[in-house]
Amino acid sequence: MKNIKQIKNRLYQYFKSLIKKILVKQINKINNFIHKYNETIKHFNLTIKKILIKRYNKIKNYFLDNYKLNKKKKISIFNKCLISFIALLFIYMFYLLIPTLYDKTWVQNNIENKLLNEFKIKFSFSSEISYEILPSPNFTIENVKIMSNKENDPNEIADIKKLKVFISQENFFKQKKLKIKKILIKDANFKVVVEDKSFYKKFFNNKFSEKKIIIKNSNIFLKRYDDEIISIFRISKIKLFHDKLNLANKFDVNGKGFKVPFNFQLEKFFLPNLTQTISNIQIKKLKLNIENELNESLVENQKIIEGMNLISTLNLKLATVYDIKKNSISFASDQSKLTNNNFNYEGELSLKPFNLDLDINFDKYKIIKLIDSNTPYFELFKTNLLFNENISANIKIDINNDLSNRLFNSTKVLLNINNGKINFNESEFLSNKVGLLKIRDSDLFFENDNLILRSNFVFDIKNYENFYSFFQTSKKYRKPIKKIFLSLDYNFFEDGITINNFKIDDHKISQRNSEIISSFNDLEKNNFNNFIKNKNFLNRLLVNYDG
Repeated sequence: MKNIKQIKNRLYQYFKSLIKKILVKQINKINNFIHKYNETIKHFNLTIKKILIKRYNKIKNYFLDNYKLNKKKKISIFNKCLISFIALLFIYMFYLLIPTLYDKTWVQNNIENKLLNEFKIKFSFSSEISYEILPSPNFTIENVKIMSNKENDPNEIADIKKLKVFISQENFFKQKKLKIKKILIKDANFKVVVEDKSFYKKFFNNKFSEKKIIIKNSNIFLKRYDDEIISIFRISKIKLFHDKLNLANKFDVNGKGFKVPFNFQLEKFFLPNLTQTISNIQIKKLKLNIENELNESLVENQKIIEGMNLISTLNLKLATVYDIKKNSISFASDQSKLTNNNFNYEGELSLKPFNLDLDINFDKYKIIKLIDSNTPYFELFKTNLLFNENISANIKIDINNDLSNRLFNSTKVLLNINNGKINFNESEFLSNKVGLLKIRDSDLFFENDNLILRSNFVFDIKNYENFYSFFQTSKKYRKPIKKIFLSLDYNFFEDGITINNFKIDDHKISQRNSEIISSFNDLEKNNFNNFIKNKNFLNRLLVNYDG
């Protein structure tokens, strides 16, 4: 039994060892096969990788070569930029056209409210509203009116043919955030009447909007209570806005008044406890420049308005200080010049009604220059400005020493302007040795585009011997005389005199003197200067005096 067990054990060990060898052998075969398979796969992968890399390099080189070729021959960088710019431009244009989709009623109401809030101007729009993108995005409204600030019965301030409201381009997708940049008024008629003074006073005394108002090709009509037109100003351009940096309103006007072009500039500074207004008027045709500084302050609850004014033109310089009361302006000067001659003046200008009282004093001056049509102030007569029916003035000019001749020692010239009529009545030329010459029944007017002075001169002679001596009259013709009457027309533009009448001591003019005067009137050069100097002419009249 024992041997059998041993045999079994040996057989078991033998078969176990055999199976193990067989299994090891098979496993080794399998491992060898797997190794060979992995090597084959690895080799296959390497081969595929080489092929792909080779193909990739070929494709890459092909595209690089073609890109370089296209870059040189087909599409330049400039063309690419141009195409990009055009594309962006089209996108931008489409964006600018978005406001065309806005509801017109909404646009009308919204812009009216914004203009009232930002510019303090009440516009009344029509339904004629269009949108334009040039020169920059704007809504154009035709037939617009500006109304006064009266709540119950507002007056029409202006009638505007075309109003352009320029808008910001920040965000057209949100129409509720629409912003106004500036406004342009074209072809408007502004009516300025006393009834609307509160509107203009409030508008100009307050700060303007920082956004500009521009007015072009318009008219300003100044009217009286009865709606009668006083004058018309043609406006080529007005620009106004508030300069936030300098705390100032700025107002610039280019226009024409009484057929004379002018430029007007104004700056109003809003300073603590002081409002300062600086203005300048330039009239090149008259060679006139007017500068003005006005200061308004409050001292102990009392409003004080005072200022300085400088008027300059050619040889004239007027430097004036003034103060303003309720309806009048008082002024004075002691630093003015006319043709290198110092003079002073003082006066008062009443506003209701308009009236000027002015006294001017010269120590030395040539009276002959006051009637020289080449002087700048004669341009005022030429423009018809002083012939306005609404202007009234009394101007007195005193000359203590007349440098133009040896006959008169002093002169007093009175310029009277009343309801469009101008005269020099009661003007006096005093000679201490001879007597007094007065102007009577004078009239200054236009006739056939010429400025004419028609006047009577009355010479009251106190010492006829001195009179004859001055004119060097022959002693055998020296008859006692008390008064000489002379009537004449003087043409300022042609510098010519026409004598209408001549009498001595109220005696009728003789036939011979009528002939002498007629011959004088026929002369081509019979101007005032020659008349003053021509003693022979007067002596001929004195010789033929029948008294």
